[in-house]
Amino acid sequence: MAVRGKLGAAKPAAAKSRAKKEDGRNQSGDKTRVLIIDAAEELFADAGYEGASLRKIMANANVSISLINYHFGNKEGLLRAIFEHKAAPLNKQRYDLIQAAMDANPVPNLDDLLRGYFLPSFRDSMRRKPRPDHFMRLVSRIGSDNSEIAREMMREFFDEFQRHFITALQLALPELDLENIFWRLHCLLCIITHTLNNPDRIYDLSGGQCDFHDVDYAFEHVLPFLRAGLQAPVPKGIARSDKPRRAAPKSASRRVAYDDPQFSSRLRS
Repeated sequence: MAVRGKLGAAKPAAAKSRAKKEDGRNQSGDKTRVLIIDAAEELFADAGYEGASLRKIMANANVSISLINYHFGNKEGLLRAIFEHKAAPLNKQRYDLIQAAMDANPVPNLDDLLRGYFLPSFRDSMRRKPRPDHFMRLVSRIGSDNSEIAREMMREFFDEFQRHFITALQLALPELDLENIFWRLHCLLCIITHTLNNPDRIYDLSGGQCDFHDVDYAFEHVLPFLRAGLQAPVPKGIARSDKPRRAAPKSASRRVAYDDPQFSSRLRS
């Protein structure tokens, strides 16, 4: 009986030991996964999707290609993991802040919309020290790639959020038609992309007076310019050129949603 008692006591101890080892392997796997994501993020930012080979990523991360295949399957899976790691949580924050402004007022406060659009990305990028943030460089780089995989990734992870923001701007700026809202969105995209790609340029030019790493203070100085740009009068008397217009992009099939009177109410629900 005594022997059986000792053996019975050993079973929970053995199970605990196995669980501890399994937990250690999971933690090691998570660290490897993040290491590969960080290395790939920098290479995709430098070379684009087509220019960054798995072998270069393997060398940068100092791991075997079998580990990359194990964790991500292939290069497309690795790019998707980067977007899931960075874009998805940031867009969730931005989406929720914009939705809160829409819920607070039938005509959303424009400043609240702009804070929701810009600040989560600025805060995340500027405060990511000591590791440099390459994600917005990556977004800029692959956004201009000819790779259909990269462009589809941009559509998948950003288009829904951008539509949400466009709908909010339509409610806040009812005097603007949809085309003019899109042109003004283009200017906002230029500002957010340049700021996150090169935040130190204004610091150097101003002799240190303007530092975007003091994120909230800096943004409040930029905010009046953004607000005024969105509220600027619509240009008059502009005619399109006689050149044939390009074919509509794939995402154009979804454009009807903007003109649907029930679209805003669906986003609110």
